[in-house]
Amino acid sequence: MPDRRYLIFINYRGSVQNWATELVYARMTEAFGTDAVFKAGNSIRASEQFPPILRKQAASCPVMLACIGPG
Repeated sequence: MPDRRYLIFINYRGSVQNWATELVYARMTEAFGTDAVFKAGNSIRASEQFPPILRKQAASCPVMLACIGPG
């Protein structure tokens, strides 16, 4: 993954309520553009190492949206 700077990091746990994070992602990309929003399922390619990328992006984004379900 190239060294990219995102504005918004969407934090979530994969679950049956994944539709909610997809809705948040869709609205944020509509408002700010796809280059501004980081969501692991949409921003990390299958061949890349998730943990180091997640740590780096979470630490560098000025905005973090935490999607928390009832569980």
